[in-house]
Amino acid sequence: MTKFLLTLFLLIYAQHVIAQHHHMPTEDPLLPAFNSTGEEPMSYARLSENKGYFYAHVVFMILAFWILMPMGVMFGIARSSLHVPTQIVAFMIALGGHFFGHLYAHSTPHLYAGNVHHKLGWIIFLFLVAQMTVGVVRKIANAVGKTQQQQQQGRGVYESLTEANVRRVHRSYQQQHQPQRHCDSHSEGSMETLHHNNSNHSDEDTPTTTKMETDHSDGNNPTITRDNRLSMEEEDDDDDDGVDVNLLQDDDPMEMMMMNMDGQHKKRSSLWTRAIHAVLPWIPRIIKSAFVRTAYNPFTKTICRYFHSILGRVFIILIFTQTISGLVVYHGVCRAWTIFGCVAHLIKGGIFFFYGILTFGRYLGAFAERGWAWNRVDGGSKFSFEFIECSLIFTYGITNTWMEHFGKEDTWDHKDFEHASLAFMWWWCGLVGLLVESRSLRRLLERSFMNTSLNVSRHEHRQTYSLNPFPALTIMLTGISMGNHHQETKYSSNVHYMWGLLLGLAALCRLGTYFMMFRSTPSSIKPSRPPTELLGAFCLIAGAILFMASNSGTMTWMRRLEVDSMFMMNVCVALTSLTLTYVAAMMILKAWAMKREQRKKSARW
Repeated sequence: MTKFLLTLFLLIYAQHVIAQHHHMPTEDPLLPAFNSTGEEPMSYARLSENKGYFYAHVVFMILAFWILMPMGVMFGIARSSLHVPTQIVAFMIALGGHFFGHLYAHSTPHLYAGNVHHKLGWIIFLFLVAQMTVGVVRKIANAVGKTQQQQQQGRGVYESLTEANVRRVHRSYQQQHQPQRHCDSHSEGSMETLHHNNSNHSDEDTPTTTKMETDHSDGNNPTITRDNRLSMEEEDDDDDDGVDVNLLQDDDPMEMMMMNMDGQHKKRSSLWTRAIHAVLPWIPRIIKSAFVRTAYNPFTKTICRYFHSILGRVFIILIFTQTISGLVVYHGVCRAWTIFGCVAHLIKGGIFFFYGILTFGRYLGAFAERGWAWNRVDGGSKFSFEFIECSLIFTYGITNTWMEHFGKEDTWDHKDFEHASLAFMWWWCGLVGLLVESRSLRRLLERSFMNTSLNVSRHEHRQTYSLNPFPALTIMLTGISMGNHHQETKYSSNVHYMWGLLLGLAALCRLGTYFMMFRSTPSSIKPSRPPTELLGAFCLIAGAILFMASNSGTMTWMRRLEVDSMFMMNVCVALTSLTLTYVAAMMILKAWAMKREQRKKSARW
């Protein structure tokens, strides 16, 4: 196996020798100075007017969308009470960045035709408003749902109490809210009715009633209070602020009794919760009743939940896209017909970029509950991560085969055929990978040569990882192919070679992971964290950055700035390390938030 991996490495390295002798110019033509002909359009980067608005826009947007918004997403996944405050602060800062961006746009001339950064900014802003609105609706819905469950449980607890214990609770309530002279008569009248209702119980229920008596006299029934509350908190997705919507209802002795039993929790309420409790009594009753009727329904419990969750994760891709489009528009690259080549490089490079982030996340332990972190989970996902990879490869190939011919010429040139052939390769490699992952096909083949009905689904269901080599093989062949891709300049050929080599090394690291898993099968639920996956994630992200930068517009811009390939590679490595650090920080923040919420729940009991 070691010889096989060494042979693959030498095969990948051999593309450098091939690229040095085929389809590579010996010298790059000299580029004229900027706007030497007087026809080259101006860019925002060369415009010195009102830079203060631009810098304020950049700082506010980085703080809102690259720091606070991802933190809020991590808090939401961890079901932390910090989710809502963080999202509100991010929204307010994003409003400031949006304001400065419009100030800069209106104080400068339009220097980029078809400015997609401006249009996408409005779309993201509207999505942000929608997410905040849905988040508020969901918070009210969760609070109302908790209140209804607490009231139902409160009635059951109330009916199970004995006469003496209920008298004690009512006496406590009357001492707090009524004059002392009405206490005894009101309590005894209520107790007679309750004693008459409880007189029909049989003698067989006496031990159970006595036990409940003791538990409730202490105010801490582990069967009714602890378990039921924990189940309610598990149903609450990401809102754990303890908002008591009992204030939306009329006061009732039974509700007050439940609030007294929950007094310890109220003492530990957050500042956010206390603020809501202070505001709610001042809201008119008709408005509060309308909230109760409209907030708790199947729409807010299901549709809004999934919309809020999916949109929060889609924001990560939208933020990345908006950042890239801002760099393109600011520096004035990828104009006219060259925009199609730039978009192709940015989309394909972005796919590898997020693929590297997912690989690094799996190394850190993401998706461990599904068995996708190179661990063993009984009852995990019925699909392996390799199945997801093959599905994406197949979908990408079958769609891009017909999208590689966009330009001003109707005829296909050699570059169109090169790009289409690459997508064609992905199409069929992904299909073969899907066939390898098919459990039905495997069972069919086993029945055919053993002539018996085998029950192997149980074993396969436990094995949540796969040794399917086709995703890695597809990426390795893509790297080798693109490393030999014909370019018009030596500079661009060197850059293509570098990111082709990095993708090939990433695939080689994945094959090394398969070798380690084959030698030592994971037996623990904890992530095994093979080091080859860490190296593979690094190579994928670095290759993706160079992939996105290898479009013709960016190459021309860097050649004009006299940025050589060595400097570009060093900056790429630094950006890759920064990306890995950023992802690790977000994962650590999520783990801290989950641990914080667990400590809060443990302290309540």
